Amino acid sequence: MYNYIEDKALRNELREYCEGIILSVQKHLSDYFTFSFKLIGSGDSRLMMTNGKNNSIDLDYNLVIQRDKKQLINDPSKIKNIFMQAFKKICGNRVKVSDSTQVITCTVGNFHKYFFSFDLAIFVDANDGFIYKLISDKQINSIRYIWNKVPKSKNYEANLLFLKRKGLWEEIKNRYKDKKNMYLRRQSQISSFEILLSVINEMMQIYE
Repeated sequence: MYNYIEDKALRNELREYCEGIILSVQKHLSDYFTFSFKLIGSGDSRLMMTNGKNNSIDLDYNLVIQRDKKQLINDPSKIKNIFMQAFKKICGNRVKVSDSTQVITCTVGNFHKYFFSFDLAIFVDANDGFIYKLISDKQINSIRYIWNKVPKSKNYEANLLFLKRKGLWEEIKNRYKDKKNMYLRRQSQISSFEILLSVINEMMQIYE
């Protein structure tokens, strides 16, 4: 079962650890890209959770490409490889960096009393108001990477801010936690960001 991390010092330490690595990657890739990063799509560490089933913490970061200096946007496979190699170089032997269908996973291992890892998804903002996620599209004998439109992502940051300003943060947290645990019980592979988007859109239908 997922529960929120109440220890503010632990939340800060986790965030500083991850973002120290990400900032180093930003600097390392400065000739290729500028990109922003956000924790669980909201930038709010209060959504950090532990999975009591295996005593683990798995954080999710969105890396949003803002400037493509080498005009590589139409070559998502090359972009994924550049990011993979950068994280491997910065992390060295202390963190295992692996590729998966939708994210780069950095497995830290033991961190205080938890097994800790964090996932990094790569996005771009498009002119249609949606964001697009870099994912692998597995063919019969090969793997290629594509930009995949994220459903329900249109203007999500503005909608989240709208809900927060209406004093609905606690309801956001409760709905988010409930959905996380629902998908855990179902053993469904759905990202934290997709869950957050679902919560935001449900609430916008109620409170807009």
